[in-house]
Amino acid sequence: MSSPGSDGGSSTEVPPPTLLKAVRERLSAEPLSLVCLRCGFTRTTTPGRYGAEGGSRCRLCRGSLSAVLSPKRTDEIARLSRYAQAKWRAGRSAVPEGRRRRRPRAPPVPENAVRAGYTSAELVAHFGERALYALAARGVGPETARRLLQRLYRNDDEFLTEILRAERHYARTRSFWD
Repeated sequence: MSSPGSDGGSSTEVPPPTLLKAVRERLSAEPLSLVCLRCGFTRTTTPGRYGAEGGSRCRLCRGSLSAVLSPKRTDEIARLSRYAQAKWRAGRSAVPEGRRRRRPRAPPVPENAVRAGYTSAELVAHFGERALYALAARGVGPETARRLLQRLYRNDDEFLTEILRAERHYARTRSFWD
């Protein structure tokens, strides 16, 4: 019979405080791109600087929904930014007197990219800095972050333990993703 936690998947396994501190420091220094879903303005921040930089509010339009992406995903950032800019321009165009305003058409962007952007933006709007820590983790996307954030944690160490567990799960199953 094996001891509890020997397979790495035991739910009672608690990482040492030094490991949790290292995870917190790594995640707080992880760069993230915030894309405003109202005007398309993009900025880079880290979970550690997030609060000091004004949170998720856009510096250009003061919008509160900002999608969170890895800066390495430049194509997806550019597409999401163009999508938001087209919506912004279409919504702000002047309508001649007596004419009905047409519904603005958004540029074609893969549905999954837009959905993931809105999901991450809603998580940041609702959970704040904690959502950024979850989204900064390796292999944790918006859906996994939502699942992690919906649970109740007694303290930040329990939350970081779950993030670490999700990262380990991703590392184990990464070869099966593509």
